[in-house]
Amino acid sequence: MQIILKFATWGLAGVLAMGTWGCATRGAAGWKAPPELAGDADFARGREALARMEGCFLVDYNFHETKSLAQGYSRDERVYDVNQKKSVLEWIYPVEEGKKIRLQHVLFALDEQGKFNEDSLLRHQAEDWEYAPASYFEYQGQSRWKKVRVEKPQGQWARRVTNLDDGLRYQCVGAWVAHGQRLEWDCGDNFAPIPGRETRDMKRSDYQALVRSTHLVSFPEHFVERQKNVKTVVTGDERKQLAEEVGRNWYLRLPEKECQQAVDFVKQRQAYWRLLQETWAELFEQVDGFTEVTPPEAPPRFMKLMELEDEVLPRLADPAGKAEAKKRILEIIQTYRPADTVRAP
Repeated sequence: MQIILKFATWGLAGVLAMGTWGCATRGAAGWKAPPELAGDADFARGREALARMEGCFLVDYNFHETKSLAQGYSRDERVYDVNQKKSVLEWIYPVEEGKKIRLQHVLFALDEQGKFNEDSLLRHQAEDWEYAPASYFEYQGQSRWKKVRVEKPQGQWARRVTNLDDGLRYQCVGAWVAHGQRLEWDCGDNFAPIPGRETRDMKRSDYQALVRSTHLVSFPEHFVERQKNVKTVVTGDERKQLAEEVGRNWYLRLPEKECQQAVDFVKQRQAYWRLLQETWAELFEQVDGFTEVTPPEAPPRFMKLMELEDEVLPRLADPAGKAEAKKRILEIIQTYRPADTVRAP
């Protein structure tokens, strides 16, 4: 793990100054385009951008507030830095179905000596990308989402960022455009729930949502997501600006062997993850909106679905075991919805 130890000393900018690590960019050559989209330049451009985002990456998540937007509020001077006293890597792999492409992130960490921390292995967020989408889920606040029709879908890509159990977080629609070797995607004024990094790591409970502005740039050997967000207090239907923050998620490609622990982790658990993804996808097709409510004294929903994963994994090769697992996934999802919105899929 010499690369990781050098990163700790030089920082990401110094690493990038050295150039690439000799890793061939995967490109989109191995992915099969749907026949009806052959020759569609907008689709091909997006697929190439997403193919560059597949593989093993050293990651750098960094967020900080830039100014107060509310009278009486003092800017939080702390910086969220995911690599404090550790180095974080992600293995990102695709699941492609026609004009839909999922990029599943699997995260893990190394300590300051470059030693792998087995307890850090985590099925992180997924990015569900869809070309020419008919609709997307728009966040309404207070754990409510509404399905919204896309008026002019041609040439557009919808990006849905999931939470840890594939449930909804936020979704936005934009086009991939080319600037030389850079492929870029922009989406602004995207309402979203408060991030887990804020509630879990920064212990924030004084606001409930973000208005996100996202700029993704895909290079041949690395990609970066830049954000300019407004922290927002939500009370009923009222929204008040609290503070502005800027953030950067930077992904630097490493040799795939550096992510072998994550690759092995995926192989062990992919059958359940695929079933979970399919179950959510079927549910989202059937509803025009979605509301989440955590029952009193209940843990977060993702914890219940992770517990189920360990229980049902050994039986998923059997059709009856798979059907029973899907049924129980749906039961857990429905438990975290208001009773008057639940209907059998």
